[in-house]
Amino acid sequence: MSNTYFQFKKFTVNQERCAMKVGTDGVVLGVLASCAEPQRILDIGTGTGLVALMMAQRYAQATIDAVEIVDEAAQQANENAQQSPFAERVNIYKSDINTYETEHKYDMIVSNPPYFVNSLLNPDEARATARHTQSLTYENLVRAVARLVNTDGVFAVIIPSEAKEQMRYLCELSGLRLFSAIYIRTTERKQPKRVVLQFRFGATTDIEQRTLVLQNSDGSLSAEFQALTHDFYLDKV
Repeated sequence: MSNTYFQFKKFTVNQERCAMKVGTDGVVLGVLASCAEPQRILDIGTGTGLVALMMAQRYAQATIDAVEIVDEAAQQANENAQQSPFAERVNIYKSDINTYETEHKYDMIVSNPPYFVNSLLNPDEARATARHTQSLTYENLVRAVARLVNTDGVFAVIIPSEAKEQMRYLCELSGLRLFSAIYIRTTERKQPKRVVLQFRFGATTDIEQRTLVLQNSDGSLSAEFQALTHDFYLDKV
């Protein structure tokens, strides 16, 4: 059974009412998504609120809005935000991103979207909504990003490595150009299963490409991942 909460250094993520629990994908996105001094950040499909809270900790000057379509998850994310040190800067909205409206645009948009495109649907409706793209297709995600991001803003997303070219193609149709691709390997010997992509409007001459290895061969965290998560994980000093 999954733990009902996950304790970070500066906040707690309760998750007993969320279909998708705190996982490595969210943490990886939370530490790798990057933008120069964003004032407004949007987290699409926030789930427990993990990535939104990580953004609030990393960017003390920013206001973070987070959208979640599943009612129970949105309620729990809101409770997590309200109980955190960042309560005044994190807003949780129970909404479908396709119909989400705001008076402003965002300097940064982050998302850890559903990714089981072709697998059999889970009979548990909430878990299926969180895991499958029938609730948030990549097309709808990119369309929402293009509508909501500032002209000089950044879109950061973590997806399966095999979906990279699909996401890149969809973003390019909306004028968003890839400028960073960070491939995530569990260990040095394993092939990348995830990739963190970052896009922005306008021409891009160079694309930063690198690899992040999460674990050493003995299962301990790699030195790089330890450094990245130092401010979040309790077992880092």
